[in-house]
Amino acid sequence: MRIFTTLLFSLLTICSCSNINEYGTIDDAEYLFNQKEYNNSQRLCDYIIENNDITNIPHSVLCRLSVIYLKLAEQTKESEDKNTAIATRCYRTAFNLDKDSSNIYFSEIPTEDIKYAILLSSLSNAIDSPCEIHDFEFTDSCNFNHN
Repeated sequence: MRIFTTLLFSLLTICSCSNINEYGTIDDAEYLFNQKEYNNSQRLCDYIIENNDITNIPHSVLCRLSVIYLKLAEQTKESEDKNTAIATRCYRTAFNLDKDSSNIYFSEIPTEDIKYAILLSSLSNAIDSPCEIHDFEFTDSCNFNHN
């Protein structure tokens, strides 16, 4: 099976020199992720993001990318922050491109992926409405005096 996956990825890499179909690539990235081929899945997702203007990627692909990037963040701790940031960017761009369709996508997300939708929504809301950090005075509740 590993040989098949490697051959599939090689074929995709060769085909990527021509006009790539984002839908096929995201399907392949999701398939590779489900086969625990995290590095290959990461490469395909990165290819989509790096070789396209993000605003030209269809919102449906961006929704799917946002979820898969969060899943990759869980699996590849060395790039957790980067993948989370890209996931959030994909999510926010998808909603900017087509809010209604993006809402529909995330309302119909599989049960096992709901946690990703919640996290993406929370991260996006935190960017839009950051909480204010107020100065506060620290008081020692034990009030130890060492005179």
